[in-house]
This record gives sequence, structure tokens and C-alpha cells, in this order.
Amino acid sequence: MGEETEVYLHVRRDADGHCQVTLEEPDDCTSLHVSSAVAAQDLDGCLAAAGMGRLQASHALLDPEGLRQLAQTAAGGAVAADWADRFEAMLRYAVAKGWLAPDGSVQAHVEPSAEALPS
Repeated sequence: MGEETEVYLHVRRDADGHCQVTLEEPDDCTSLHVSSAVAAQDLDGCLAAAGMGRLQASHALLDPEGLRQLAQTAAGGAVAADWADRFEAMLRYAVAKGWLAPDGSVQAHVEPSAEALPS
């Protein structure tokens, strides 16, 4: 308790080498990033295969609807009652900062995850 968390999209490969994309800390709507355990050259394909977005330069452009769906799935539908309002506020903040693409995708920075293997 009291530890700060932030929402992030975690991209990794399973034991069979398939991409897995999960939303971690879905109830936090104050920050967003992508934590990637896959090689940089594979990240775009993993995001696209999951229907979550695409890589553009050093940032990911994420589909807000995909984030909404993952939040409900990740939390078993147990995100706080005001989650939708807080998520919309996060998107409005992204618009104000210029982090929303013309197609509605939200920009997120990409960080290597702790389990990332050197490329």
C-alpha cells in the first residue's frame, strides 16, 4: 500500500514464442507506457497482432478501445466505478499534450521490461 503504480501495456513472448499483450495496473489512469520484453524489431508486429496499435519511431500508438477492453479483462471487470471517467480524462490530457494521433491512437513511450533479453 502507498506504492505508486502506473498503467502499462506489457508485451512479451510465451513459452511457444507467441506474442502476449497484457494490461498491468489497469485501474491507474494517470500514466501510460509500454513495457516490452520482445526485440525492438518485433514490437510493432506484436502490437498489431494483438489489435492494440503500432510502433511509430520510439513510441507506441495504442488503440484506446483496445485499452478499455483489456482493462475490463485484466481486472475481471473490477476496475473502480469511476474508471471510465478517469480514462476519458487521461485521453483529454493526451489531447492537450499532443499525444493523440489523428486516428485517435494515444501515444505511449516504450521501455524495456525487466525480463527483456539483450538484442
